[in-house]
Amino acid sequence: MFAINSQLILLVCICTIWISISTANFTAETTNLAFSYDNVHVAVNVMPERFVYLASNTGSRSYVMKYDVTAELGVGRLELPAGNTYAGAADPTNTYAYFTADSGNGALVTRVCLSTFTVCGSVTLPPQFTQPRTASVIGDYLLLGMHTSPASVARVKATATEFAFQDSLILPSGTFVISATADPDSSFYYVGTSDSPAKIYRIDLTGFTINDTMTLQSGEDEATTLQLVASMF
Repeated sequence: MFAINSQLILLVCICTIWISISTANFTAETTNLAFSYDNVHVAVNVMPERFVYLASNTGSRSYVMKYDVTAELGVGRLELPAGNTYAGAADPTNTYAYFTADSGNGALVTRVCLSTFTVCGSVTLPPQFTQPRTASVIGDYLLLGMHTSPASVARVKATATEFAFQDSLILPSGTFVISATADPDSSFYYVGTSDSPAKIYRIDLTGFTINDTMTLQSGEDEATTLQLVASMF
């Protein structure tokens, strides 16, 4: 068991329900996209900018659509170098977005320059890191949670001048990382697993080491979502 900052609550979703984005008046709204997307698996939000980037798998290919939230319209489409994209993230400055592609020989990570909406780099992970399912940009690093056994987190150096695999952290128990979040000051990174019951790991980002571990109660399986929110108490 580990303690969370008194001003924050770590929410864990144990379910298979996807909650869609709602409008400000708390009503659901559906819009038709300009391009055909049958299997959208990743949504990279770059707010307060006006765009969301949606990654879709169509056959053996993956595409990213640039969606204008204000106009409610798709305004561009980019084909990624490889298919099977299931994780993505943007850096805090909205300079780059990153999208992964599953591969049995090591997942491919593609970097997209958002100002030009073009591919501007790629990294192939070592062979044991095949299926990223979470992606987070924290400081100079892209952290990728692996849907593999044993569970692991790969770290990629992602700066303007360097884009390369750095190192990894193998979790001592548990399988398949399926959720992740960081605290506001980026001191700790939390990852959730698909175990029964689920496990939550707290990773110290200063040394990239496991700080603590929590196993949930019986019946609390698959930590599908982790979210830190301000405490109401």
